[in-house]
Amino acid sequence: MANEKSIINVELYDLPITERKDDRCGRVVSARSLNEDDLIAFAVARRTDLSAAIMRAATCRWASSLIRQDSGEAIPVPATSILVNDPSKVTFILSPSLSSGDYKLQITTQFSNSSVLLNVPRTYLFDYVLVCT
Repeated sequence: MANEKSIINVELYDLPITERKDDRCGRVVSARSLNEDDLIAFAVARRTDLSAAIMRAATCRWASSLIRQDSGEAIPVPATSILVNDPSKVTFILSPSLSSGDYKLQITTQFSNSSVLLNVPRTYLFDYVLVCT
């Protein structure tokens, strides 16, 4: 990643469905795959407003669920319903099909204050009761 320029390999194939003999189609061949650290480094190098720690928090592996207080049933919160995932704030949309009752929020995360994620996920069960009517 020392070089900002990207090299792309393209395999060219004859395109037999056209009348021109020199028509080709191409398929991009990836020489290497990018991991989360590579993508964060690209974004930081391009001077985004976000720090590497904030981006790691946003892409951190985590799970969230609502624990129903009367039955102990865990209802997962899908990652697609997350609006904000900051180190100090999580905002998500609840499904309209969520049944009435009292719930507590449980979050499992690998985020830490340093740039290194925790090896073992930690689970937090919040004390606040969420009432769905």
